[in-house]
Amino acid sequence: RCTDTKGFALHQNHPNPFNSETQISFDLLNDSHVTLSVYNTAGQLVDRLLSQPMPAGHHQIGWSPEGVRTGPYIYRLQTDHHRASRKMLLIR
Repeated sequence: RCTDTKGFALHQNHPNPFNSETQISFDLLNDSHVTLSVYNTAGQLVDRLLSQPMPAGHHQIGWSPEGVRTGPYIYRLQTDHHRASRKMLLIR
């Protein structure tokens, strides 16, 4: 779990590993512009799940990858003042 004393947290996706869909959850202490993106291990953008203002609180976003190969991926959460990344594994 990626956290700091300001209440920002990016949680491990669930389930992980996953097949058709996974859930990514995060906590924001303050309202912020949020970008949530998925990258392959070469650092290439695979999908952008969010890019919008979000209120403080707990949030959960689902990802159902289409046309994406089996393998490890990295999801990155970036806000006005924080950023964090975690790994996930897609198994087809």
